Amino acid sequence: MQLAQQIANAQGARTPSAQRRSCVTLGTFDGVHRGHQTLLQSVTQHANENDLIPVALVFSIPPRSVINPSLHTPLLCNLAERIELIRAQGIQHVYTIDFDDDIRTMSAANFANQLRQILAMDTLMLGEGAKIGNDQMPISELTRSDTHFVTVPIAHQAETPISSSTIRQALSHGDVKTAHTMLGRPFHRGGTVVPGQGRATQLGIPTANIAWTKDIVIPAPGIYASWTTIADESVWPAATYIGDNPTLGGASAAFETHLLDGFYGELYGQTINVSFVEFIRKDINFPTVNDLESQLKQDINQISDLLSNAVPARYPIP
Repeated sequence: MQLAQQIANAQGARTPSAQRRSCVTLGTFDGVHRGHQTLLQSVTQHANENDLIPVALVFSIPPRSVINPSLHTPLLCNLAERIELIRAQGIQHVYTIDFDDDIRTMSAANFANQLRQILAMDTLMLGEGAKIGNDQMPISELTRSDTHFVTVPIAHQAETPISSSTIRQALSHGDVKTAHTMLGRPFHRGGTVVPGQGRATQLGIPTANIAWTKDIVIPAPGIYASWTTIADESVWPAATYIGDNPTLGGASAAFETHLLDGFYGELYGQTINVSFVEFIRKDINFPTVNDLESQLKQDINQISDLLSNAVPARYPIP
């Protein structure tokens, strides 16, 4: 589909209210982490200072996953959340587009020209090192008298560049604290509560079993201190487990959360949201079920103490 038609049909699009020129950025914005936020805030500031409209083009899935499907990786958050987080940085118009054959075959110069025609682009602003077009040209090499091409330095955490891949790597090791720091908010995952096999309940530790898919990152197996938001938007301290229950014979990967502070209620069929605070321990195959039960009670006590004076992380239910 032609780029102009995609923008006209875009999810999350808002019709411009005036015929003003725009400051445009584009990308997948996976996670809308602190590096993305720096770029988006720069777009907003530049637009405000120059009477431009701040605009973001958001690829629905990463272009690399289209070019080479074997490189498909789970995202840090879904498209709807990305759009919401981008708008929170002051971007007035967000256009969701697919990286299709029409776009992938464009040269950088042609792509920039399309943006000038469709969005009245005055400025294209991207992160340092970003390249566009099938010729993979840095925007610093693009020149045109009626268009500004601006790069924004990459944000760092300590000496590490902030990137979606670095955050995914941290989560793959259970390092939810690093993910929190780089995202600028706790990492969270939601889903619908479905019936489980009742094994946790038999141990006296009932859990809400959450249906999950592989399109969004899931942290490493183990026990986590977390906050869980349920359908009535109340937030509960929780012990969250990810793993395949090796002590109980193993099964398909589980994502389940045990709500603390005396929670009692029926959650089946509800969508809930788990916000990860701290990694407590790895998933372990215990010698006996009694050993597992004893350790889980210690985990719960540790998590309860950890969260007793903490500020809950609340995420709206989608």
